[in-house]
Amino acid sequence: MCDHSGMPDPLLTIEEAAERLDKPVSTVRRWVAKGQLKGEKVGRQWLVAATAVPERPAPSIVSRSPSVPTGVDLDVSLTQLEYRDLRALWVPDILNCEDALADRVSLLAHAATKLAAAGPFDPVTIVEIPKTAFSTRPGADFSLEDRLAFHGAVASFAPRVERLLSDSVYSARLSDNKRYLNKNGRDQWMAWRRETIRLIGEGYTWLVKTDITSYFDNIEHRLLFADIDRVAPDRTVANALKRMLGEWAPVPGRGIPQGPDVSRTLGNLYLIPVDEQMAAGSYKYLRFMDDIHVLGRSRREVIEGVRTLERECRRRGLGLSGHKTVLVLGAEAVESLTEPELDVAQYWLDVGANPMARHELRSVLRRSLAKAGTLNARHALFSLYRLRLLRDYMMTKTVIRNIEQLAPQASAVAQYLSPFLGRKGVEDGLIAYFRDPERNTSSFVSAWLLAAYLDRGDRVPKGIAAYAAEVCRDRNQPAYHRVIAANVMALARRPSDLDWLTASAKSEFDPVLVRGYVTALARVSHLTKNVEDFVTARLPRMASTIEYLRGRRFLPSLVFPDHRAPILPHA
Repeated sequence: MCDHSGMPDPLLTIEEAAERLDKPVSTVRRWVAKGQLKGEKVGRQWLVAATAVPERPAPSIVSRSPSVPTGVDLDVSLTQLEYRDLRALWVPDILNCEDALADRVSLLAHAATKLAAAGPFDPVTIVEIPKTAFSTRPGADFSLEDRLAFHGAVASFAPRVERLLSDSVYSARLSDNKRYLNKNGRDQWMAWRRETIRLIGEGYTWLVKTDITSYFDNIEHRLLFADIDRVAPDRTVANALKRMLGEWAPVPGRGIPQGPDVSRTLGNLYLIPVDEQMAAGSYKYLRFMDDIHVLGRSRREVIEGVRTLERECRRRGLGLSGHKTVLVLGAEAVESLTEPELDVAQYWLDVGANPMARHELRSVLRRSLAKAGTLNARHALFSLYRLRLLRDYMMTKTVIRNIEQLAPQASAVAQYLSPFLGRKGVEDGLIAYFRDPERNTSSFVSAWLLAAYLDRGDRVPKGIAAYAAEVCRDRNQPAYHRVIAANVMALARRPSDLDWLTASAKSEFDPVLVRGYVTALARVSHLTKNVEDFVTARLPRMASTIEYLRGRRFLPSLVFPDHRAPILPHA
C-alpha cells in the first residue's frame, strides 16, 4: 500500500487500529476482511493503513445537537427501547446499558449523527440462540446507539405501516401508549387465537395452521427496500435504514435482525402484499407475524386459501413450513387452540390455592419435557415463571437434569433456580452441568446461569468461581460470556484473579471486555484511580462507564430487571 507520493503507508496492527477507532478488535477485523477498511494481509496477520484510521478522537467529537431526519423522534424511541427491547435482550448486558443511558444527551447525539450521515454502523454480534437441545437460530446484538438509530428510523414510518395493515394481522400492531412502539405481543397472540376460535364457532370449521420457514432470514432486501421507499417520510431515513440492513445481513441481500421490536414492524411491512391478496378470498385468513391460520367452511375452500398463500409467499421469496402445516376440523381444531391445563393451573393461583397450583404447574412442566429432545417452550415458560413466584423447590432436580432441553428458556431457568442457588443439591447439579462437555455446549445457557450468581454477593461457591475463571480467560468464548464470567469470578475475591482483571483492563483492546473487567473490579470495590485513568486514556468513550461506576453501592441485576445487586466492600 502506497500513498500518492509512492511512499509506503505506515501500517497498524488490528489491535492498534481498534484502539484508535475505539471499536472491538473483532469489528475492525471484519471491516478489513470485507474491504470496508483499507488493509492488507501479511502472512496470517491483517495490517491496516494508518492513513485510513483517524487519530483517536476526543470524547467531545460528536455534536450535542446534530440534525435529526424528518419524522424521527429519537427521544421517544429511546424511551420505547428502555421499556421493552432493553428488558428482553438475547443475552444480559453487564450493566443493563445503564452507563450509556446515564448520558442520554450523548447517546441521542451519536444516534442522530449516524442516521444523518447514513453510518458508519457497527457490525452486529450474532448470538446463537437455542431452538432445541441441539439446534440454534441467530439473534442479533447491537451497540446501543445503532439499536437506537434502527428503532428511530423504523418508528418514523410505523404509523404508515399500521394504516396499511388489515384487521387480519395481529402481530406488531402500533400501541396507543407512547412508552411502547407496538402493543403487547402476548395480548395480541391471545386475541389472534380467540378470533380463530370465534370463526370456528361461526362455521369456518376447517382450519389450516402453518408458518413461514425462517421468515426473518429470508426477507429479500430488493423487495423490502422498495417497500421502505414507499413509506419512509425522509430519503435520509430510507438510505440509512438500507445501509444498516445491508451491513448487518448474514447473507448478502437477504434477512433482517431478529430481536428488536422494529424488526417485527418491518416483518409486517414485507407481508402486506400477501395480506392483501389473502383478503380477497372467501376463506378467512389470520396472521400473527409468520404464524398463519387459514379457515374455511369446507375442505376445498381452506385448501384454496393455502394454495393462494403459497403462491403469494413465493412471489416474495418465501415458503411455508411443510412439517408445521396441519389441517384440522371442528372440535379437533378448537382443541388444538386451547390449553386447559394452563387454565386450571392459573385458576388455582387466582383463588389462592397454592398447593393445587403447585401440583398442576409441576405437571405442566413435566409434560413440556415429555418428548425427548423437544420442548413445549410456551408451557415450560408458563410453569417456570409461576413456580418461581411460589418458590417451589421440588422441580429443581428436574430442571437441572433437563437444562439442555430447556435451553430456549435459559433466562427463565436462571430466574427459577435463583432463590435456590445456595442449596447443596442445586450447587452440585450446576457444577456437574458446567463441567460436563457433553452437556454444557451453549455459551448462551452458561451465561444466563452464571448471571444468576451475580445477585448473591460473596456467596459464590468455589466450584462455580473456578469455572467462571476458566471461561473469562478463554478467548474462544463470546465476549458476553467472558464478561459475565469475569464478574462472577471477581465475587470470590481471590487476589490472583483480581490482579488478572486489573492487568486485562489495562491491556485488552476490545471495549466490550474492558467494560466488563472494570465493572467486575468495581463490583468488589477494587477499581482503582490508576486503572480508571489508564482505561479512559486508552479508550476515551469508557469515561461514561467509569463515571457511572464511581460511588455506586448497587449494580443492576441481570436476571431480574428491577432488582439491584450490592457492591461488596474492599476485602
